[in-house]
Amino acid sequence: MTIEQRKKQLTIRGGIVGIVLVASIAVGVVACGSNTNQVGHNNPDTTLESDSNSFVDSQTTETESVVTDTESASTEVVELDEAVLEVVEVEVGTKMLQNENYFSEYDGQEFVVENPPTEEQLSVVGESYEVNVTCDEVEGVVTVKVVDTTAPVIEGTKDRTVYLGASVSYRKNITVTDNSGEEIELKIDAADVDTSVKGSYTVTYTATDSSNNTATETITLKVVDKPVIDEDYVRPMVEEIVNDLITDDMSQWDKAYALYNWCRKNIRYGSAGDRTSIWTGAYEGVYKRKGDCFAYYATYAAMLDIAGIPNMKVARVGGTSNHWWNLVNVGDGWYHCDSSPRRLGDPYICFMQTDAQVAAYTLTYPEKPNYYTFDPDLYPERETEIVFGE
Repeated sequence: MTIEQRKKQLTIRGGIVGIVLVASIAVGVVACGSNTNQVGHNNPDTTLESDSNSFVDSQTTETESVVTDTESASTEVVELDEAVLEVVEVEVGTKMLQNENYFSEYDGQEFVVENPPTEEQLSVVGESYEVNVTCDEVEGVVTVKVVDTTAPVIEGTKDRTVYLGASVSYRKNITVTDNSGEEIELKIDAADVDTSVKGSYTVTYTATDSSNNTATETITLKVVDKPVIDEDYVRPMVEEIVNDLITDDMSQWDKAYALYNWCRKNIRYGSAGDRTSIWTGAYEGVYKRKGDCFAYYATYAAMLDIAGIPNMKVARVGGTSNHWWNLVNVGDGWYHCDSSPRRLGDPYICFMQTDAQVAAYTLTYPEKPNYYTFDPDLYPERETEIVFGE
């Protein structure tokens, strides 16, 4: 048996990190925590020849018999004379604790790491550090080398559907992380995609770190005809939401308030969309969940129509921009309702408001001239009794 054949792998595992120690023992084999006896050196028949190869062969013969006895009965052990503990590879980002016990699968003994590298040191791939290791009365030194064998992680990939002729943002909501902490380049292969032709296409995302660990994710991109945005297409979307919000035992007021709050809380204010009809506006609100004041007005109007609550559109007169909101009648007359946001932190809730209430709001914020200014002759008479707010 050669010296290389006598190498034993000791896998040290703890609650935080696993280490592999490779021990090259030139004279003997160590089993930590057992009684030690000198074997072979008192044999009068053993002769040390001047030739180095003969010396190794002689010692090899004696060691082989010891190893055989140790592995079979665990009673005869060669006392440690010299041990060379070689490189230990530790995954980058690993945390090692001082004086922590690590268990050896090889001989069932516990090892103690006395001076582990710091977390900062273990974050640099390719660096090496000396570490003292103790097993009962046996001490050794290992060289810890920081390696990276873990591939980056690509998150956010999923199959997508786009309309014919649409542009595609392949990187949207896609992130790449790596245990090394380095910034990883994301490569995207969408060479076969043609959004001018309907069909299914494969898009491949690849990320490789500096240690050449590679992660790959693949999605399917479907290109389909753009639908016609009309009542037939949008109404089922709105009905599904309305049916989840209202019940037959709710009053018209409660229904109107529930639908109003859905619009306020579920639509984000954004750029203008298609203002052709309430259904194109409602599409922005219920499908995209984003739009300008027309989308808020239209979404609420479509919901009120489905709930059977009379309503109509009110348009601003004057001012520096357009604005639309709703007039609603739950059985007690017509009142103003505006579910769109006005300004960050504005506490005003424009639900079932009188002319006087919306006029007071307009006067409160002169930086938004004519905010709720409208032509009263174009609409049915509104109620003057305050039923919500002050």
